[in-house]
Amino acid sequence: MARHHWANLGIMAGTILGGMFGFYVMHCVEESYQNEMRRRLEKMLAQQQLEQQRIDNPKLFSDT
Repeated sequence: MARHHWANLGIMAGTILGGMFGFYVMHCVEESYQNEMRRRLEKMLAQQQLEQQRIDNPKLFSDT
């Protein structure tokens, strides 16, 4: 009977620790994804601003 008690405690502890580890891994993945999307957005906005400046002031960007 005591073996079953320790086995159940081991299963519960493993489940809890596994859940915590899984949560941590997903948190790291989400943070990495958010940072990458933030960098892409900043790059896209900078390109849009440059393009808008070219449209607004064509003389500044002309080759001649």
